[in-house]
Amino acid sequence: MMWCKNFFSLALIFTTFFAFAGDKPVKDKVKSFVISGIISDANNNELLVGVKISCNNCEKVFYSDLDGYFYINLEVVDSENMKIEFSQIGYDAKSIDFKELGGSPSNNIYIDLKSK
Repeated sequence: MMWCKNFFSLALIFTTFFAFAGDKPVKDKVKSFVISGIISDANNNELLVGVKISCNNCEKVFYSDLDGYFYINLEVVDSENMKIEFSQIGYDAKSIDFKELGGSPSNNIYIDLKSK
């Protein structure tokens, strides 16, 4: 009789636990990408320093270095439609859709900004 009480108590505990256990939310897959390249002036091919590089779906902002190079490490959710914008005072901003990079940028990209 004692084992019966223990069995029912144990069964009640497991039933209660599994009754309140819900489905876990499905997280979107996050992919990491490295985008690098060179930014230059479209008129004279001079490398541009301090160009602001931002994206619409992330909170990070990057800048080109003293040689006009940039290196970005981004985490992208598959369902996002991300655009990367390159801007600097005195130049027209240029925006690139992440899809234009083929979804998996692996080579350097070259950005040329036109002066205003």
